[in-house]
Amino acid sequence: MAQVLSDEWCAAVTDAVSPLAPRSSAGDADLDVVSGSRRVRWSVRSGRLVSVAPAAEGAEPAGAEVPMTASSVAALVAGELDPAMAFMRGDLKPAGSSGAVLDWLSALADPGCRAALAGVSTAA
Repeated sequence: MAQVLSDEWCAAVTDAVSPLAPRSSAGDADLDVVSGSRRVRWSVRSGRLVSVAPAAEGAEPAGAEVPMTASSVAALVAGELDPAMAFMRGDLKPAGSSGAVLDWLSALADPGCRAALAGVSTAA
């Protein structure tokens, strides 16, 4: 079982979401989830999550940044944390483009994405 936010975990998430079909109802966004010193880039294209990978050293800033603990990310992937509800309660406090955050939330709420993420093992 790969540690949440590790390189292996990111690859497993990317593999899980790779077969998902594009959605015409949403856009493109890059968002960084930050946990301690670890920065992981979540990329949404055509309304679907297409990749999760460690942010490259010196990379352009993402459209938005979301601080989260590894256990919160594990809960999100396991379907135990609804990111939209966490956002509305104020538990999820992103900085940056609200459009990028909304595209990310929309991609995560997609039933195909939820099902793909449910198959990813998590260890916080």
